[in-house]
Amino acid sequence: LIIDGGSTDGTVDIIKKYKDKLKYWISEKDCGMYDAINKGFKQATGDVYAYLNADDRYYVNTINDVVGKFLELKTTFVFGDCDFIDEKSNVMYSYKSISFPLYLMKVLNRLPFAQQTCFWTSKVHDDIGGFSCDYKYVADTHFFYSILVKKNPYARINNVLAAFRQHKYMLSLSQIDAMAREHDDILKKLDINKNTTLIALVEIVLKTYNIKSIIKKKLL
Repeated sequence: LIIDGGSTDGTVDIIKKYKDKLKYWISEKDCGMYDAINKGFKQATGDVYAYLNADDRYYVNTINDVVGKFLELKTTFVFGDCDFIDEKSNVMYSYKSISFPLYLMKVLNRLPFAQQTCFWTSKVHDDIGGFSCDYKYVADTHFFYSILVKKNPYARINNVLAAFRQHKYMLSLSQIDAMAREHDDILKKLDINKNTTLIALVEIVLKTYNIKSIIKKKLL
């Protein structure tokens, strides 16, 4: 499946060259990244969905671990740990996710797992309606919070599933203020209230957990 946003750089010519090997392709103007992702998922026929940005990557164990977890549990959403890598693919550190209960997820005011490690069922995707095009930068946060707020079952995989590449051109650095504004709007619309004291306490737990994992990894 190829969803192209109306490129004028020769992309369509390349797509047409290989169109007999494609299930579906389209090239038209869209409303941004999440609009394109939604179009792709509408054409997908799998039971489990995920997406990965161009700079990031999965590991050889990822699909096996994810499928195994979905077969093991009656769940709708899984996530795992994530490596943060540099431009040359060197691992800088690993981020340990935590499967907090819902009320602590809401207290934290941010998600204790990385988008790159997330997988969910096509059913829960359709129930929520995909990614909201109201957000340009953090519609994934809105989507994942919606899964949790609707009390869909979720589970953590105790393994590194993906690598998140850090570089000076990455969107999350260049648009940090806009992303923060969208994030605050999401919390407000989903009625997730801020409590500075509780946020600080939960952050301490999360950071302590991650610091211990980093120290342990360096000692091995």
